[in-house]
Amino acid sequence: MNAILRNTFYKCSIIAKNLKFTPLSRFYGSNPTNTGILNVDTKVNKDVVLYKFEKVRQVRMLSAFGLGQAMFWNYWAHFLYTAIKDTPVDESKLDENSKWYDKINLGQNKYKIAFSAACLFVGNGMFLAAVLYARRCVNKIVLKRGGHSILLSVYTPWGGTSTFSTPLSNVSCVYARDLSKWSTPIKVKGHSFYYTLDNVGGKFNNVMLFDATVGLKRSLK
Repeated sequence: MNAILRNTFYKCSIIAKNLKFTPLSRFYGSNPTNTGILNVDTKVNKDVVLYKFEKVRQVRMLSAFGLGQAMFWNYWAHFLYTAIKDTPVDESKLDENSKWYDKINLGQNKYKIAFSAACLFVGNGMFLAAVLYARRCVNKIVLKRGGHSILLSVYTPWGGTSTFSTPLSNVSCVYARDLSKWSTPIKVKGHSFYYTLDNVGGKFNNVMLFDATVGLKRSLK
């Protein structure tokens, strides 16, 4: 038994020595320790596009799908509430072989309201999810001249964009850009939800400059 334990411990120690960990220190705290980032000059003398994501068609299609689902389920909610008739159950026709649904009067208000509410929840929930996706999806990030603030452009539900400016001190990257395969969330102080950067379809034009500015995790208290 001791020999097995020693052999297992030896193998684990070899595996641990060969593991390579991604340094996270540069992403946690406003004072990065990574020498590569420390050498990046963030005081740019002109506006620099750090990130861009051009997917207008995708945003429009998703919003149209959400709207279509809302219309479909709202129609069904109205139909179920108005079309189902209040038909009392004839208990004289019931026996021990009757199905459970034969004993229910689906035309009662409690059932009609429940069915309609469920349809409304599904349809409007899908539309709301499509709208929130568009409003959270970042179209472009521009580091403004001087390197102290950024322009953040996000999509509107029908493919347009809205842009606002914020100081870098109000922006925090939730986790490292290269640790996520699909998206990178960023938090802006004063905004109730996270914005997302698409790592697959989006393009980071200056990776080092992004990591040294927007890509840092900061305390937004």
